[in-house]
Amino acid sequence: MEPSLHSVLLVEDDEAIAEDVGEILRSLACHYDLFDNRDEAVAAARSGDYCIAIVDLQVKAGPRALRPHVEHGKGLVRELRAMHPRFIEEARTHEFPILVVSGFAEEVPEAVEVMKDGADNILQKPFRTNRLSSAIRALLEKAGRARHADCQRLHPVTHRGAGPLLSIPGRREGRRTVVCVGSRETTLPDASLRVLLELVVGLLQGHAVHKNDMGGDDARGFKGISRLNEHMKPATGSQPITENEYGVGYRLADNVELGDIDYDALDRIGNAQIAALASRIMALRAETKGDGKS
Repeated sequence: MEPSLHSVLLVEDDEAIAEDVGEILRSLACHYDLFDNRDEAVAAARSGDYCIAIVDLQVKAGPRALRPHVEHGKGLVRELRAMHPRFIEEARTHEFPILVVSGFAEEVPEAVEVMKDGADNILQKPFRTNRLSSAIRALLEKAGRARHADCQRLHPVTHRGAGPLLSIPGRREGRRTVVCVGSRETTLPDASLRVLLELVVGLLQGHAVHKNDMGGDDARGFKGISRLNEHMKPATGSQPITENEYGVGYRLADNVELGDIDYDALDRIGNAQIAALASRIMALRAETKGDGKS
């Protein structure tokens, strides 16, 4: 690949459309890597250094899957955005732009959902050549990537891990605490914050957390996880970051990565259980990663 060319992650399972898009990209001095499924595209995004992603919503889950489905494309958009969350407020776009092409673009619920999940623009197929090329140019310019030299000068401020980046800045809004997943924020009441911190401890120790450790008991159902997932939705969208190991307990999804946690801010909340969990998390991170206060 020539260093002067923009590098594009292209995800499209229709060979004819992929070839058409490829011709357009070549005319724009772009190199592209083509994938027809979510899993291989995610793996490439983790290891590659792309300037923009062009994603068809109708893609397969993996290389051996038989049929494409719109949910796989939506999931891919969420995973790419979790890897590259930085939003440029003045440009009203992300530093790593995601352009979605889909036959569903005119269906309002589909379009609204994929934009909320982190897409920067969506075009309906079939599209005119000039419309696609204009959309690509516009997104690159708004993201500060008009020339590939601009991409090379960008600082590595985006998260390139395997999954969503969970951080807890600890800022209070009323009686709630701000929590972030990538660039998206939500606020948690103390009860849900405590459940989340228990799950963070479990993540660091490599095990699921029993409901009794999170305030539940064997005689009644435990609603703490469902309440946490509901409170987290503004940051996670429709994809919860918790998993249920039936008969064992609950855990954060294996691909969740921990970002900055302001332990002092959590201590200042004045809740003894939250303060104790924050102290425990700080100690565990210091032991396993040499992580001091964030």
